[in-house]
Amino acid sequence: ETQQAAVMDISQGAEAWRAARDSSYRRSLKSHRRRVRKAEEDIGPRRFVFNSRDKAVFDTLIEWKREKFSETGKYDVLSAGWTLELLKRLWQNEGALRCDMQVLYFGDRVAAIDLGLSDGGVFHSWIVAYDGELHTYAPGIQLLEGLIDAAAELGYSRIDLGAGIDGYKRHYASENIQVG
Repeated sequence: ETQQAAVMDISQGAEAWRAARDSSYRRSLKSHRRRVRKAEEDIGPRRFVFNSRDKAVFDTLIEWKREKFSETGKYDVLSAGWTLELLKRLWQNEGALRCDMQVLYFGDRVAAIDLGLSDGGVFHSWIVAYDGELHTYAPGIQLLEGLIDAAAELGYSRIDLGAGIDGYKRHYASENIQVG
């Protein structure tokens, strides 16, 4: 069965990508900027760590994701022993095919984490989770916006947001592709 996936082409840079977005994205960007200010006022300065190697953060991601699977009743793909082992190996790999872990902090508090498969030029967002107590600040969107800004220095020309084109993905996708 095939379905559509949202992909962002940021090969021309963050500003060119943003300029090509529609008015609904620009409206959501205003809300985003308010959430950034509010989070920094309430919790602490925003800080990004790209390609994090912090094992405690990796463990936090897995814990948050498992809690979300339990909460939603969705199948916990991490419960199969091989999936977690594969993620760990790919995250520890520094070769051509690897997992990169991106982290957003508010002050010293981990707010959002995105672990994705990368070949160096494309970041395939696989596992995203955030601190549920911080949901009003939209930490996942804040992390994505930070990743867009850092994409060129990280070597990413595309960000694959994964299957589905609904919700926030419709604001971010440059194109939708068929995946199976």
